[in-house]
Formats: sequence, structure tokens, C-alpha cells
Amino acid sequence: MIIITTVGTSILSNLLKEEVKNSFNYSLSHSTYKKIQNNSLTKANPEVASAINDVLLGSEDFPIDEKYKLNLNASAEIKSICRIANSVQSTIYLLATDTFMSEYAAEQITNQLNGKNGLTVINKGRVSNLKIDAPKKFEQSGFEELINMLDSIRQEHQDDEVILNISGGYKALIPFLTIYAQLKSLSIKYIYENSDEVISIGNTPLDFDWEIIEQNYFALEKFGDKGDEVARLTDFKERLAEDEKAQDDLFGELDDKGIIIKVDDNAVRLTNLGSLYIKTYDEKFHSGTFHRKSLHSKLIEYMVFESFQSKYPEKTHLGHTPPNTDYDIDVFVETNDKIIAIEVKPAGNIPIKKRGKNSDVDSIEHKLREGSFKHLIESHGKEKDICLKYVCYGPLGIHPSPKAQIESLLYEVPQFDVSKEVTFELCYLKTPINFKSNTNWRIDGNYPISPLFSKVLSKN
Repeated sequence: MIIITTVGTSILSNLLKEEVKNSFNYSLSHSTYKKIQNNSLTKANPEVASAINDVLLGSEDFPIDEKYKLNLNASAEIKSICRIANSVQSTIYLLATDTFMSEYAAEQITNQLNGKNGLTVINKGRVSNLKIDAPKKFEQSGFEELINMLDSIRQEHQDDEVILNISGGYKALIPFLTIYAQLKSLSIKYIYENSDEVISIGNTPLDFDWEIIEQNYFALEKFGDKGDEVARLTDFKERLAEDEKAQDDLFGELDDKGIIIKVDDNAVRLTNLGSLYIKTYDEKFHSGTFHRKSLHSKLIEYMVFESFQSKYPEKTHLGHTPPNTDYDIDVFVETNDKIIAIEVKPAGNIPIKKRGKNSDVDSIEHKLREGSFKHLIESHGKEKDICLKYVCYGPLGIHPSPKAQIESLLYEVPQFDVSKEVTFELCYLKTPINFKSNTNWRIDGNYPISPLFSKVLSKN
């Protein structure tokens, strides 16, 4: 079990409580008392260390816990860690805020818990710029540092149960950490002050609006795994759309959703929520674990199926898995002399080249070199013509850059040595501006599937 615990200063501030002071023999000088009270302690203090030791040894009013031989009420972090671990061998990661008092509290907790009843405590120290008295640094880089550290720990323990313990630390972090846990499929544990009950928040069956990322990914990827902190406003808008009105509308939607924020009149950056969204999307998408099929994409796939079924009745299938494979083709048409294999994807994020660790099975490159398209060509290309169609949907067209990238990719893919003709065709399905809420449209003359370009991929 891995327990990641944010650390506050309760092990210090609890020393000032009257009921605690009255139960133990320690004494604090007036200056030390004031420094703890004002969060201004700046160096190790023998009085404080001695007082913490006294409190941890317990008293009549604060008895020690039999399993851990400590007064668990000494701090929120100590109580929550021990109650969550509950004598199960566990590795604890402590993350302190960017203050001396939080760092000092983490050191004291490490000294007291490491090696106790199966606990291995790893103190990660301060998270840079994570402090509430510097809100701009906190917002712009502190939260980002915290997410990076959480990601690093989680990736190091991919096969372990990872729990996020939010009982200590800044309460302002709880909403962000809750979203993080849901996005990363982690469970959250929490213990209220003056309670021994562990409250668990599992990975609830919530979904996130990934479609706003998908439809605008070409612009947002500048902040994704490429890591740019700030982008020029004009460059960002140009990547959103070609039309100026569309640029303003899409920018406004991303702003309203809390994904981006203007730094000044000339620059834009991601919000904390936006950064978490993009990093999670990149991680899931490029590892092959992201499930792209939202309700909208399913609906549009069905519309594409209906369109082809009207031309090829009883020969069109919605979803097709070739025998003895795990490949999936969104819409599949097979006649006596040809096969049409159709993939349906959002125009804002056309997966073109392999980039991730697990080969990006959704990318055009993978499908042509290793996946479903290659399989169809090799198994049927000697008897039937094969047309591979990539239908990209959205209200604002396909940006020129991905179109050029696809054309370039098609020239890089070796031609297939089969007797029948194999073609790859990029198509655009125009949708209404309000296609996410409007389900009354259909593929027709107003909203057609338009071929943009095609290339022959066979030698003969």
C-alpha cells in the first residue's frame, strides 16, 4: 500500500491547544509560542522537539495507540496515516508545503513513524512554491510542482494500491486533489479532526468533458506533453481555427470552462484545472488507455453508419472486428468487389503519428503499419479493392497543419504489394455549431461527408 500524505503544521499548532498543554508537562517560551501561532518559526527548536516527544508518549487524557505505541492525536497526519495503514505494511510519502514549519513537521513525523509497525516513511520535502502567502506563485507553479510530484510517485508504483491522504496540509488543495484523484483513478482518504473514522472517497463513476479537449487539442497540445507554460495569444487562436469569429468563440468557451486564462493582452496559459486536464489526457491518450468513445462520438459514428447503409444496404456494419484479431473498425462495408473501412474521429485531434509508450494504437500511422488497415490489406488486398476512409467531424473544418502532416505520412508509408487497388481517403464531416446538444441533424447536403484528398497505397 502506498499512502501519499500532504503535510500541514498540526503537529506544531496542536501544542498550543489548552487541553493539550494541560495534559502534558512541556512548556514553551512566549517567543516560541508566538512563532508557532504566527507561522513564523524559521529554524529547528529544542523546546518544540521536546514538547512533540512528550505529546507523542501520551497521557491519561490522550492515551497511546496499542498498535503504534504513540498518541495518534498528536497530529492529523500521524492519526490518518496509522488509521489508513491499520498495521498493513505501507510506504508513506510525505509532501510538505514550501514553508519551514511544514518541512519541520514532516521531519518530525518521519522520525516518529518510520519503521513503526510496517511503515516506511519517505519524506519528499518541500513542494516548491506551494504556499498560500504567495498566491501567484502557488497558482502558476506551486500546484504544477505538486502534480508533477504526485505523478512521479504514482508512476513509480503503477502496480500498487495508491491512496491520497488529504487529512493534513492546506485545505485549499482539497478540491484540486479530489479532481486529480478522480482523473487518475485513485482513492482518497480523510479523517476529520476529533474523529477516528477514516472517510473513503473511491473512484466514483464520474466522467469528464474530454470532448472540449479533443475538439481543441491542436491548440491545447502546445501546453501538453510539450510543456510550454505560456503561448502567444495570436498563435494560440490561429491553432484553434482559421476564421476569426470562430477563434473568438472557441477561446471564449475554453475560458468559460476554466481551461485557459489570459496572462495579458498578448499571452495565454493553462489554468491549474486546464493543466491537470491536458496532462491526464496526454498520459491516457498516448499510453493507449484513453477511451475516446463519448456519447457524441458514438452518435456521429451511428450517423456515418446510416449514411453508408443507405448506399450499401445489408452490407454495412457498425463496428467490426476481423476474425482472430482484436482490431476494431468503426464502420465496415464489404461488397463482392470492395471493402470500405471507416474510422470516425474528432477534427480537433486527429491521431497521426505514434508518440506514446504503448504505440498509440489509434494513430493513422499505427493502423497503416501494424494495425487494422494493414491487416485488411494483407488479408483481402488480392481479391478486393480496399478504401480506407478517415472521417473527421466538427463544425469548423480541419486545420491545414494536420492535413499536411497526414499527406506527408502517406508518402512515408511503404506501398502495399497487392494486386487490387488500395486507397487512403481523408474526409471531413461538417457538423452543426451546436452539434453537442443538437441531435436532430443528419448527414445530408447541408452536413456532408466531403473527401479532402486521397492517395493510392498499392503498387499495382
